[in-house]
Amino acid sequence: MKRIGYLSAGWPVSRWGLSQAFLNAFEAGLAEMHWIEGENVEIVPKFAEGNPDLFPRLVDDLLNRGKDGPVDVIAVISTQAIMPVQRATEAQPVGARTPAVLADSFFPKIFGNVRELHEPGGNITGLYLDQEQLTPLRLRWLKTILPKTRSLAVMHTTAEHPDTSIEDSCAQLKWEIAERAATQLGLEFQRVEVPMQNEDPQEIAYQVARVQADVLFVMSTYPLRRQRAVILKAASEKGLPVVAEAREWPRDGALTSYGPDRAEMCRQAGHSVAAIIGDPDHSDRGRDPGALPMNGPAVLEVVLKEDVAKLLKARGVEVMDASVSDIPPPQGSLASPIMHGVATAVQVRRVLLP
Repeated sequence: MKRIGYLSAGWPVSRWGLSQAFLNAFEAGLAEMHWIEGENVEIVPKFAEGNPDLFPRLVDDLLNRGKDGPVDVIAVISTQAIMPVQRATEAQPVGARTPAVLADSFFPKIFGNVRELHEPGGNITGLYLDQEQLTPLRLRWLKTILPKTRSLAVMHTTAEHPDTSIEDSCAQLKWEIAERAATQLGLEFQRVEVPMQNEDPQEIAYQVARVQADVLFVMSTYPLRRQRAVILKAASEKGLPVVAEAREWPRDGALTSYGPDRAEMCRQAGHSVAAIIGDPDHSDRGRDPGALPMNGPAVLEVVLKEDVAKLLKARGVEVMDASVSDIPPPQGSLASPIMHGVATAVQVRRVLLP
């Protein structure tokens, strides 16, 4: 029986209901390729429970499992786990490195996770978000839904030790992309920097209160997700619209988000793992991860929180009603993800939350 490591930053039973949804989607992706949990494949889940310092030990557990031996592949669900997985597998003998599939990643070529997106060249492959394409789309959507926006504040965490987490060390790159996109749209740009180790709710609320912009765009990192309620409460008290990258933000009180369906990306990661381990009947011995191209998300979603839109309108903020046809379409690599070896058109859908 094949064994698949599953490495998540979340909790076994997530306080946000996300961890189980992502695991279910990953299992569904494997099942679509005829790998059934408990029948012909064992999934070995490891959860950091919000503490990225645990990742090196969790990776070691997956690669050195005593009498059971190492797992056959590691599915990396959290961006914060990418470097611990890469370091651990690079310490293995060349030619015997455990394959790893990224369910989400930022700048995998720049950070040296892969040699090229179309030909990773090592033991790591999976999915990535093209920030050069996605960030401008988010800001164009912001201008569509909030047409009177003239200035934009962007909140992100800054890492004290930049190499500990790709998610946090890529802040400068993401900011540069956001600033270029904002400038192209004629928006004034303000940075709101929150130290990665800052867990003081009062300080974070103060950072929101002192924003001098029409809209706050929150880039999703684990420290900011943990403080989501604080950020959204402070923004609501200020009458400040919040735009975010993922649907859990509008679910909890942001105005809108534009980003990938992350559960769908976990399902796609299941497909990639299946491609590496081959067919259960052994007719296909599996593909080399180094030759399996990195892929983009198959589904992008625009999420709008209707009651927040009504509240902002009551405060005099112009919030436009928008249909699917008003959503800026993806371009370039975002427009044509690979599904089952075939380039397909990305699906863009609108989700309205009450």
